[in-house]
Amino acid sequence: MGFHSNRSTTDNIFIVRQIFEKSHGYNIDLYNIFVNYTHASDCDYRNKLIACLKRFEVPDKLITLIALTLMQTRA
Repeated sequence: MGFHSNRSTTDNIFIVRQIFEKSHGYNIDLYNIFVNYTHASDCDYRNKLIACLKRFEVPDKLITLIALTLMQTRA
């Protein structure tokens, strides 16, 4: 979400809380990833993260979604 001049941290927390509540109310699975793109820009880090997820037997669908989030990004 980052920081914006017209929004406070409270606004961001409210949005995330609404997403959690709606997904729970509609019985929808919700997955969250919080990425510090300043540190995630290192290719070695990305490859190690993906390997670690595979080692812990995280479902392939989630690994793919996380990999897509990290690919071709820069900070």
